[in-house]
Amino acid sequence: MLSDCVSTDASASELFIVQMGVVASMAAALRDRKTQAVLAIDSTILEASKFDWHDLLDDPQVLQIVASLGAGLCLGHPEDNELFKIERLRYHKIILVTEDRVEGRYIRDQVVSVLYQLNYPVVAGNYVYLIPADRWGDMDESEFGAKVINSLTRHFVQVRGGGSMAETLALLGSTKSA
Repeated sequence: MLSDCVSTDASASELFIVQMGVVASMAAALRDRKTQAVLAIDSTILEASKFDWHDLLDDPQVLQIVASLGAGLCLGHPEDNELFKIERLRYHKIILVTEDRVEGRYIRDQVVSVLYQLNYPVVAGNYVYLIPADRWGDMDESEFGAKVINSLTRHFVQVRGGGSMAETLALLGSTKSA
């Protein structure tokens, strides 16, 4: 479920798509409710690469991602698609945060795959970021806040469009912490 922010200024708004559990709890507790929204996703999200868009839209978590972004569905070329309008995008920073465990990497990969399949202009427009996976449950709230929530101290990787989804997922794999 989306915990939205108050701001309606997309350029000032961030959506944290986070792994359900400890990560979601800390993000919800520490976020700036004015400009930071949180959407928790769990590992029951469909394996996006194995399904077409019809099947993906039957998954409640996929629908929640698409609805939260606000831009609609892009099922082809954006200019020819009346279901998608990039100017309706609610957040200009979409930040993925998951645990550095198998389940977290699975969730991260499926969210990136969903964005590629149903909202590619969001990826191509450089709105999607990844905070390198960590053992968030092993740290206290102040460390989590500094590494994830605080825009002045966090470090993230921009998920760039232009390459294939496989290339992007390979790059994301290289962000795995030691």
